[in-house]
Amino acid sequence: MPRLPADFRISLKRRGGKTHRIELVRNPFNQRFWVRRNGKQSAKLPEATATEIADQIRRWLVGTLSEQGPPGFAILPELPIQLSSVTA
Repeated sequence: MPRLPADFRISLKRRGGKTHRIELVRNPFNQRFWVRRNGKQSAKLPEATATEIADQIRRWLVGTLSEQGPPGFAILPELPIQLSSVTA
């Protein structure tokens, strides 16, 4: 049986580490994606929504940057905002 082509491809590489290729294939029966990691079906997350996939990538990215980021690098620098100055 032929494999369905990937609708989205994402490559993630940690500096000095190996590259992870993520392929997302639209499930024709619902709004979810089948997930392939490095050409094989993902064992941890075989099927997910786009939101779940984006959340997993964000968690991996934040974890990677918090472990070892470049010197002087901050994702969200602390801003001098007082709570009393913020209005709804």
